[in-house]
Amino acid sequence: MGKNKDEYFKHLSESLSYKFSLDCYSHYEKMICCRDKYVELYNKYLEKQHNFDVVANSKENVFGYIFSISTHFFDELLNNIVLGSYDSAHFSIRRIAENYVIFTFLINNGNSISDFFKQVSMNKHKHLVSSEVLRKQLSKEEIDKIEEEYRLIEEDIISYFGEETPLSKGKSNKLEKALRSNYYWAYRKFSFGDNISFRKLCDSIGNVDDYDAFSKSSNRVHSNNIFEYTLMMTSDYKEEMYLCYMYCWYMVRYIFRLRENYPTLDFSELDKALIELDAEIESIYSKGF
Repeated sequence: MGKNKDEYFKHLSESLSYKFSLDCYSHYEKMICCRDKYVELYNKYLEKQHNFDVVANSKENVFGYIFSISTHFFDELLNNIVLGSYDSAHFSIRRIAENYVIFTFLINNGNSISDFFKQVSMNKHKHLVSSEVLRKQLSKEEIDKIEEEYRLIEEDIISYFGEETPLSKGKSNKLEKALRSNYYWAYRKFSFGDNISFRKLCDSIGNVDDYDAFSKSSNRVHSNNIFEYTLMMTSDYKEEMYLCYMYCWYMVRYIFRLRENYPTLDFSELDKALIELDAEIESIYSKGF
């Protein structure tokens, strides 16, 4: 296996070296430059935050969390594009789009931030309910703690909407179903017991483009029908350029949000790199690829 593995990596390295040498892949260098500048900006952000105590459930905590994972997702997307792993690249875009929507929602609705960070407790409870194996692995104290955290979340929501307790069976079932949503924490912007979907989250902040990007990549990831997604992308190279465009477009949008809230950071180098990347992509499209 060791010899085969070495041969595989040798072949991969040679293939990528050849790909990098082609004129039509010259945008890779600019994409890598943008990635490096984005990471530099993140490091500058961390340096500034080092002088302050970041309060739990604060807007700064949200920025740190989303900014951190976005650096990983952009890196992941770049790698998948270069390697031609288009399914994986579309999966990366889904996560970038989803986190951008969450990012924007929380900036606009600061009273949902503390609820957002309770999602960890909610996920623990969902796994506890769905997995008998997990339940057997936990102590009674651990199970009691998870169930207590879930009960407190329920109480907070019931109290927020001014519902009388005990809830009717219908309302209780409705709330329990709503709490299974990955976006339940946005409940303050919706009606009691709403099952909050990603579409509803996008609509609430007017981010239709993000829903479209998420849906298009979801169709690519989940489709087993080659004819279905080739209607969207007529060739591998066209698909790759779409992915490159989304890489640039979302990096611009994340930077826009960061600039709004952290104007003291120096965005000039990244701005320049993104302008050059955008021009390179436009140039490739103009050649008819």
